[in-house]
Amino acid sequence: MYFRDEPNVYEEMKQRMALILFALAPLAGFCQQSFSVKLHFPFQPASRHVSIFYDNGKFGHSVPVEEDSTVTISDSLFGRYAGIQVYCADPDRKGNDFYNSFWVEEKPAEITFVADDAQKDPLQHVVLKNAWATNDMGRRELDSFQRVEASAFRDFLLAHPGPLTDSAIDTAKILGKRLFDKTLLFIREHPDKYYSIYLFRSELTQNSLIDADSLLQFYNSVFPDSLKHSFDGREALAKINVRLNTGSGHKASEYLVRDIHGKEVSSAANRGKYVLLDFWASWCVPCVESMPTIKKLRERYGEDRLVIISVSLDDKRKAFDEALKKHGMTWTQVYGPNDIRKGFSFNGIPEVILIDPHGYIVYDRQEKGKEDPDLTRLVAMLNEKLR
Repeated sequence: MYFRDEPNVYEEMKQRMALILFALAPLAGFCQQSFSVKLHFPFQPASRHVSIFYDNGKFGHSVPVEEDSTVTISDSLFGRYAGIQVYCADPDRKGNDFYNSFWVEEKPAEITFVADDAQKDPLQHVVLKNAWATNDMGRRELDSFQRVEASAFRDFLLAHPGPLTDSAIDTAKILGKRLFDKTLLFIREHPDKYYSIYLFRSELTQNSLIDADSLLQFYNSVFPDSLKHSFDGREALAKINVRLNTGSGHKASEYLVRDIHGKEVSSAANRGKYVLLDFWASWCVPCVESMPTIKKLRERYGEDRLVIISVSLDDKRKAFDEALKKHGMTWTQVYGPNDIRKGFSFNGIPEVILIDPHGYIVYDRQEKGKEDPDLTRLVAMLNEKLR
């Protein structure tokens, strides 16, 4: 299984073994505002390998970085803050990034990075307008609190730049668990900080290192009602509930989206048929390895009996389009933030879910104790149900 994270404290795991954080839960309210922010750089971001991400409360997005030294982001805003994360490659330490993060609200904001030859880190000298550095809102305290665990985790990964062996993965999981537990302890010791509920909602609710029941108990026992009733509090609870109610035997979440050709795809229209949901990405090797099996299922069973919907988690459309062509993926494809992603909870990709004609989940590739890495169980189940 491959993991890939949204920008967070586990950045060192990116593209190899991150703890994936997807905004998958249904909204706990309606969008009532929007935000816009301009990021000014003293250099061309593309030349310095800058990556920019933002979280509007509903989804995490990557932002294309062009040659222009100003990057503008405008989108809907769900909740109190939109989070902006900026990464810049460190040329002296491959695999390690400079990093800074910010919050913005509905007022037009500007984040201006100022050139400073005395500082090696190009993202730390900054001038803000209607924006706040998350370091000042709680991130600096968190980093100090978990410095030992974060350093051990980062140093281990930097010492293992290639593909991780099974034993190395086990070690990484142990170190990651220590870091995760320290994060929970920080939140427990700072339950009234808005940063704590924001951190919990955006980085921890989908983390596979803790089960949904334990997350719910933590949520109920730690946070005051004022934060539980905030957008981030309600959204965190919604994400936990999705995890509690996702899996074999549960009613599948409803969805209504459009595929890459603009055609409407909905759970209502697919009722009465088996529906196979395939969550994948072009950069995920096990996902790509599963494509021949899914392709054979498409050829074996007609659309009137089995609907196959592949939902991409790619953040680069070009890579997605190239993968479709290369692997002959001619069935229904969904790309970008969508209603299907937010309604299902899973620990990483590849993930495959089979929904029966009545709308109930009857197969989950990642189901505990029944993991199906080569889809053998899925193929046998469909042979039995669709023979």
